[in-house]
Amino acid sequence: MEPLSLSGTPRLIAGLLLGTAFGFFLIQSEVAWRKTMLDQLSMKNGKFFKVLFSSLAIGAVLFYFAKNYGIVQIQTRPAFFWGSVTGGMLFAGGIALCGQFPDGAVASLATGKIYSLWTFIGMLLALPSVHFVSKKLSETIYKWPAPSFYADRMEKLFSSAHNLYFWVAAFSVLMFFFFEFIQGGGEEDSEEKAEKD
Repeated sequence: MEPLSLSGTPRLIAGLLLGTAFGFFLIQSEVAWRKTMLDQLSMKNGKFFKVLFSSLAIGAVLFYFAKNYGIVQIQTRPAFFWGSVTGGMLFAGGIALCGQFPDGAVASLATGKIYSLWTFIGMLLALPSVHFVSKKLSETIYKWPAPSFYADRMEKLFSSAHNLYFWVAAFSVLMFFFFEFIQGGGEEDSEEKAEKD
């Protein structure tokens, strides 16, 4: 079987359909709400991480079978270790400051949550900033040496016989139950959360 590959109009339509389905999932699971994220950060409610890790577990297994049947192929790009670390720290700082992540902010804004507009505006302002800062980083952080055998380890994880997908799924299931027993999922429904937002 040939790998699934779309281009042109079919690719655009597939992107719109998948994006709509993903936004619907974010709203229905309540992870798009600012309160859900703030409760997670303050260790009051584990719903956000439970949804995250359950999605990782299901996605890893689905990707494994899709790859084995030739529907998809692994496509990895070289990663800059220190750039990834810095980007991850900035992303985490943005979540802590705004109480939202980019996809959730867009989905929340689509439901009429005006407070998400400020997060969305920040995302738009970040685009030219990243372009400007990238020129400076290319002369510094991109030249820093990565830990020994970093790239070699990553390639082995994605291309060797080691079953990475089921390890990811097993770890995600374990983390799901960890947050279930430690923090629970909360009993408030979507309408109550919306009113509090």
